[in-house]
Amino acid sequence: MKKIICLILLVLLIGGLAACKKEKARPEVSMEPDWYKYISAHTSGTVPRRARIRVVFVSEVGRPGEEPSGLLEITPSVPGKLEWVTNRILMFAPATELKPDTQYTATVHLNKIMKLPKEYVRFVFSFRTIKPQMEINIEELYTEDYSRPEIMTLKGQLLTSDKEEPAPVEKVLQAEQEGKNLEISWSHSGDGTNHYFSVKNVIRGEEPSTVKLKWDGHPLNVSDQGERQVGIPPLSQFDLASVIAVSEANPHILIRFTDVLDRNQNLKGLIQVENTPLTFEIEQHMIRAYPSRPLRGTVEVKIFPGIRSLARRTFNREETRSVVFGMPPPRVRFVGQGTILPRKDRLTVPIEAINLRSVQVTVFQIFSHNIPQFLQVNRLAGSRELARVGRYLWRKTIKLSDDPEVTSRWTRYDLDVTPLFQEDQGSIYRLILSFNRNNSTYSCPESDQPVRTEPPLKDQEGGESEYYYWDETYGYPYLPDGWLHRNDPCHDAYYNPHHNPQAVVGRNFLSSNLGLVAKLEKNNRLHLVVTDLRTAQLLSGVRLEVFNFQQQLLASADGNGFALFELAQKPFLVVARSGRDLGYLRLGVETALSLSSFDVGGETVKKGIKGFIYGERGVWRPGDDLYLTFVLFDREKQLPADHPVVMEFYSPQGQLDRTLKPLKSLGNFYAFKIETDEKIQTGAWQARVLVGGLTFSRTVRIETVVPNRLKIDFQTGKEVITSKDLPLQASLSSQWLHGAPASNLKFDVTVRLSSRRTTFPQHPDFVFDDPSRESISGEESQVKGQLDQQGRAQVKLDLEPSAAAPGSLEAAFVTRVFEESGDFSLDTFSQVFQRPW
Repeated sequence: MKKIICLILLVLLIGGLAACKKEKARPEVSMEPDWYKYISAHTSGTVPRRARIRVVFVSEVGRPGEEPSGLLEITPSVPGKLEWVTNRILMFAPATELKPDTQYTATVHLNKIMKLPKEYVRFVFSFRTIKPQMEINIEELYTEDYSRPEIMTLKGQLLTSDKEEPAPVEKVLQAEQEGKNLEISWSHSGDGTNHYFSVKNVIRGEEPSTVKLKWDGHPLNVSDQGERQVGIPPLSQFDLASVIAVSEANPHILIRFTDVLDRNQNLKGLIQVENTPLTFEIEQHMIRAYPSRPLRGTVEVKIFPGIRSLARRTFNREETRSVVFGMPPPRVRFVGQGTILPRKDRLTVPIEAINLRSVQVTVFQIFSHNIPQFLQVNRLAGSRELARVGRYLWRKTIKLSDDPEVTSRWTRYDLDVTPLFQEDQGSIYRLILSFNRNNSTYSCPESDQPVRTEPPLKDQEGGESEYYYWDETYGYPYLPDGWLHRNDPCHDAYYNPHHNPQAVVGRNFLSSNLGLVAKLEKNNRLHLVVTDLRTAQLLSGVRLEVFNFQQQLLASADGNGFALFELAQKPFLVVARSGRDLGYLRLGVETALSLSSFDVGGETVKKGIKGFIYGERGVWRPGDDLYLTFVLFDREKQLPADHPVVMEFYSPQGQLDRTLKPLKSLGNFYAFKIETDEKIQTGAWQARVLVGGLTFSRTVRIETVVPNRLKIDFQTGKEVITSKDLPLQASLSSQWLHGAPASNLKFDVTVRLSSRRTTFPQHPDFVFDDPSRESISGEESQVKGQLDQQGRAQVKLDLEPSAAAPGSLEAAFVTRVFEESGDFSLDTFSQVFQRPW
C-alpha cells in the first residue's frame, strides 16, 4: 500500500513539474521580431493616469464603432470600454483613472480577429503610469493696485508631474497671516501640470508681519507636506527686499524692493556691478539690471541712495550684496526650422550647445522607397512609426570643444552630413542629438554612481519587438523620483527624456534641389510648379508622379516647370525626380499654407448661379428704412429672362415677417426697401432672397444703443510692453455701475497686433525699423476666463507674433465682460509693444 501511495505521489510530482515547466515557457512579453508586420504602434512607456490605451494595426481588421469582447485583457484589471475607433485603431477608454505609479500588462488575443501562426495568437505589451509628485515655487510679492499700497498679492506656482484636476489641486495649499486665513485664487494650464496661485488681500500694516504657506499633497496622493514663511514689510519702510542672479537665456540681476518703483527715474550710477555698463528695466517693485558682458561666479552688486518709489520715498542708504551666477545647464539644439538641405559639395547641419564638450549623434535612415509609406502618417519632419520604414545607421560621439571660454556660452557648430547623402540621395535622415554626464562640463560633486548612457541601437543588435514602436524616449529607464530631479544636471534624470524633454532632440533632413508648389481644385485638377531651391528658377525635364493614399500611381508627366493633371481621384503625394535628385510633397488639408488671415475661401457655386446681398450700413435702429440690394451672377444664363426674384424677411425667432418684391431692378441688381417702426423687435433678422430654387441670405442687425452696465478695469502694469514681459500677466477687475462686484461673470480679452513706426525722442532722425521684414497687420489672439467672487481675474497673455516684426508693435486690447443674459460691456485701449532688434 505504501509503495502504491509513493508511486502516485511521484507521478503527481512529475506532472506538477511538467506543468510548471510548461507555464514558465510562456512568454510574459511579446518578443517575436516580426510583430511589426501586424502591429504598427501601441501604448508604451510612461503614461498619464487618464491615458487611453491604443493598439494600431497594420491592416484593416476592425469595424469602426464596434465594441469587441474578450479581445483585450489588462493586468491589474481596469474597467472601461473597448472600441474600434477606426478599422485599424483599437482604443480602450478606462472608466476610472489608472492607479498611479503602477506597471500594467496588456494582452491582445489576435486569434479572435486574425488568422496568424500559433506563436502570434497573443500580443503582450506593458506600460507604466506616472508617479504623482509636486513642487511649489513662490515667485513674488507685489502691490496689485498702486492706489492701495496696503493690499498686496503673493504669487506662486504649483507644478505636478501628472495632469491633475483643479479641485484637488486647490485643496493642497493654505495661507494665513497673523492667524487669519487668506483667499487663494487659481488658474490652471491646459495640460493640467502648471497651476498658478495668487494669495489675495495680504495686509501690509504699520508693523512687520508674516504670511505662512502650508501645503499637504494628500489630495493628489503625494506625501509631500511643509510650510514656508514670507515676510511682509511695514508701510513705513521703503527698503531693499532681495538681490538675486537670474541665469537664463538673457542673464541679469533682479533687484526687488518693498514698494512699487517710479518707472520714470534714471538709475544710471545708482546701481553698479564691477564697473560693467548696465541697462535697466523697471517693473512694478523690481529692477532688472542687464550687464553688457557675461558675468560668472560671485559678483558684488552696489546699490546707492536715490532710488525712488512711486510714492516718492527714497532709498537712503548704500547697500552691497553678493550674488552667484551659476553655470548654465548643458543643452544642445538644432538651429533654424528647416528640413530640406539644397544640394552642394559640402552639406552641414548647424547645431548649438552650451556646457558640453561632446555630444552623441545618432542617425536613423528612412529609405527612399519607403518614404510614401512614411508620409502616410507623417509630414517630412514627422517621427511616427519610423521603424517600419527605416533603421539606425550608427551612433557616434562628436567632440565639440574643451575650452571653457567656448563651452560656457551658446556656441554654434557645424555637423558635416555630406557622406550620408552620397549613397542614397532620396532618403530622409533623422539626426538625434543626446548627451550624458560624461559629455557635460557642468561642475558636479564627485560621485561613485556609474553614468547612465544612451540605450543601445536595437536593430543593430537583433533587438526586441518593442523597437518597432520606438520613439526617442524608448530604452531610457523611468526613474521613480526623476521628476523631482529633472532640472539637476548632476542627476541622471536631467539626461533622461522621460523627465527632461530637452535631453534628446531629433530632426529629419532631406537633401534636394527640387522645390514643389501645388494648387488643388475641388474637381481634383492639380497644378504643379517645380523650381530650383538655390535660384528659384523654373526647372524643366523633371519627372512628376502623382500617387493616391494607397500609393497607387494616378498620373505622371515630364514638365517644363509647370504641370497640370486632371485626376479621377484625390491625390495624396507628389514625387519629383531629376536624375538622382528626389523631392516630395504631401498633399493634405493640414499641410496647406494657412490663409486664415485673409478671406479667400470663397463659396461653392450652386447650379452655376451666385448671389450677394448688401446694405448701405451694417446696423439699423428701430424705425429706420432698410435699403438692401441683391446682385445676381448668372454667367451661364441658367435662368430665363424676367425670372422672379423675391425677398423674405424673418424675425430673430425665425418667423416670417413679410415677403417683398424688388422696388426696382437694373440688369441683375435688385433693390428692396424694408420699412420698420420704432417698436420693432431688436436683434438679428434674416433677409433671404429666393431665385431659381436657390436661397441667398444675410443677417440684418436692428439694435438700439445699449450703454455699458459694467465698469471694466484691465491693467497690464506696463507703460511699454517688451519681450521680457512675455507671457504678459495682466489684471482684470469688473463691477456693476451701482458698485457691486461682477462676481463669476465670464470674460474674454482679444489682443490685436499691428506694426507701428519705431521712434525714440533722443534720435528723431534715425530709422529703427527693419525694411527687410514684412509689417504685421491685424494678428489676433484671444484669452477667455471667468471672474472670481470679487469680480477679479489674472489674465495670462502670449503676445508673441507668428513672424518677426520690422520694429515696434501696437497691442490693442479689447476686453468684454458678459452678463448672464449674454449682453456684454466693452473696454478698449492700446499700448506700445517694443521687441528687440
